[in-house]
Amino acid sequence: MLTRIIGFMLVATCCAGMQAPAPSTATQAGAPPAATANAGKPARNTREVRIPREAGVELAGTLTLPAGKGPFPAVAFITGSGAQDRDETIFGKKPFKAWAEAFADAGVASLRVDDRGMGASGGSLATFTTLDIARDAAATLAFLRMQPDVDPTRCGLLGHSEGSTAAILVASGVAREPDAPAPAFLVLVAGAGRDGMAVLEEQTRVIYRTMQADAALKKAAIERHHEMCAAIKAGADEAALRERLQALVEAQLAVIDTKSTPEQRASKAAALTAANLKQMHSPWMRWFVANDPCTEAARCKLPCLSVNGSMDTQVSAEHDQAPLVEALRKGGCAVTVRTPEEMNHLLQPCATGAVNEYATIAVDTDAGEAKAMGEWIAQTTKAINAPATTH
Repeated sequence: MLTRIIGFMLVATCCAGMQAPAPSTATQAGAPPAATANAGKPARNTREVRIPREAGVELAGTLTLPAGKGPFPAVAFITGSGAQDRDETIFGKKPFKAWAEAFADAGVASLRVDDRGMGASGGSLATFTTLDIARDAAATLAFLRMQPDVDPTRCGLLGHSEGSTAAILVASGVAREPDAPAPAFLVLVAGAGRDGMAVLEEQTRVIYRTMQADAALKKAAIERHHEMCAAIKAGADEAALRERLQALVEAQLAVIDTKSTPEQRASKAAALTAANLKQMHSPWMRWFVANDPCTEAARCKLPCLSVNGSMDTQVSAEHDQAPLVEALRKGGCAVTVRTPEEMNHLLQPCATGAVNEYATIAVDTDAGEAKAMGEWIAQTTKAINAPATTH
């Protein structure tokens, strides 16, 4: 997962020991509704669900309902890059679970699902692009609309990171059935406002900026990274990509692996190239580097909340939020913008925003920001129409 999250810093990921813990196995479907408690607040109800997709594939998830009687406004969550569980677990942090609980306390139901091949969900993401992921999100939204205690006219999407792009694809109509209604609203957390190539290059520059290493070697590695991205975007074949990837890995090793001999670095470079070549020419990577989410964002017309942490080092608040908001407004979206200070990609309060800082922060996500998002949904959906009758 992390090779997608932080671009092509394959060597840095490996050598720094930045391996995420295995996601927890999702609660099996079929379990009776359960109540969870939050100190000083009413119990929330949870229900395990299964969402049918193509033959033999189901997505497993958790529907979290507020205390009391519905019908409630509701939101379906879409995870960021890579295969992730329903809680979007990374380094033991579970932002989606925390957001679901905060939203319930604000009177908003939510549905979060394991990605294909994760937890209790079937299938695989091996050949999927962001567009395919968006189609799963559209099916999840359609399923959410049919649930008891949920108002089908007040159901929207929350996308985190790459999930924001998927949410936009559903809202614009590209990734949903022609007769399916658009989401009632969007919440875009750490949404990119440039094509994937620009996002990956920004991630790489930020990572090298924090490294204590020879400036010329860092510059060379950044240049090799650009050449790799450009080759993917241009549709280069596997042989050409292997050559670019080998050069990139060698440049990265020169920066961060100063203790190995040239022969040892050459051996490592060959192994890392072989291990990561498949991802470099995967359908997902080719789609991601070329797609600009602003193109489809300009076709959306619905209420939208854009939230980017000011210290996010994976999707830059400075360079991504403004163009995305501009595109959404161009299409006719009423956009509320939040850029919380000193918060990272998971909306955790942070010191640096670096990926390897996530695990060291006490909270999964900032409680105040989670509450603000839930309250925005509750307030926004009040204006849509009067609640529909319970199913």
